[in-house]
Amino acid sequence: MKKIAAITLTIFSLTGFAQDAQYSQFYANPLYLNPAFAGTGHNSRIALNHRILWPSLPQAFRIYSLSIDYSADAYNSGFGFIMNTESEGTVDLQTTSGSFIYSYQLVLHEGLVLRPAMKFGHVIRSFDQSKLILGDQLDFGGGITSQDPGLRSLKLQNYWDIGTGILVFTPKYWFGLAIDHINRPNRSLLKGEDNLSVRYSAHIGGRFTLMKNAPTGTVPATIAPGALYKRQGNFQQLDVGASVHMQPLVIGAYYRGIPFLSDGFGGISQDAIIVQVGLEYANAEFGYSFDVQLSQLDIVSGGGAHEFSLQYNFHIPWRNRNKPKKKLHCPAFLHGLYN
Repeated sequence: MKKIAAITLTIFSLTGFAQDAQYSQFYANPLYLNPAFAGTGHNSRIALNHRILWPSLPQAFRIYSLSIDYSADAYNSGFGFIMNTESEGTVDLQTTSGSFIYSYQLVLHEGLVLRPAMKFGHVIRSFDQSKLILGDQLDFGGGITSQDPGLRSLKLQNYWDIGTGILVFTPKYWFGLAIDHINRPNRSLLKGEDNLSVRYSAHIGGRFTLMKNAPTGTVPATIAPGALYKRQGNFQQLDVGASVHMQPLVIGAYYRGIPFLSDGFGGISQDAIIVQVGLEYANAEFGYSFDVQLSQLDIVSGGGAHEFSLQYNFHIPWRNRNKPKKKLHCPAFLHGLYN
């Protein structure tokens, strides 16, 4: 049954079942969440993220992300680069992208900051054709070369990808909007059109102190509630929850789903309960989360999802320190207390 599920999911991938990858620790991958986060860190930072979806399948879906960003204080600007790689299905379908980001900061009012950004990227899609089994090979029991003329239509695909984002924040609250695939690139591996749908996302959050009268020399515990809404084509999803930071430990829980919508199978639209734990040490933070799947798809695939995040914050010696800058208080999975 799992083998059939893996083949089915691979077919969906090759024929345009297009939907962007999602991260449960979305604030631990800020440049993927919204390009306007580029340059919002207290220092320059580098982030690594890895997600394994449905690990019980013969070929699990694996997603990797590497990002780095830098705050050019003297120019009210932020610069970033993010690289993503997705590996899907039994034919090892690979989607690799690299994007450059520029953001600019505007102080609208004392304590109120606006940060727009643009993202320009290039994407390459490929797969291992030797692992593809077509109908005429099944008819003869495998072990032969397929004569299907459709093989000549399969090709490496690459395209440009453009996105934008905007972030508004105060010392306690933040709100952002992001739009990806504005140019709706053709991602088809076959001759024809398979235009990637535009992805819209909105996120909101805040940070509040739990213990105001903390002992001298300690960092007060804080709670950071947050929500992320995504829509791409006919797909839409909502993540809502909170993380608690009790230095050096971080714990959190999120719900992913839209319970007032139908899932198309007679039930409600819900995907997972997400449990998160993190640890901060010096300039590094590590996070782990597990998705307890609630959707009917997991009955076939099984295994939920594991996700890991690692972030390191560092100083660049030649950066300009003379101009003060308002800092964004990011959620607890980031090194973002900035007290």
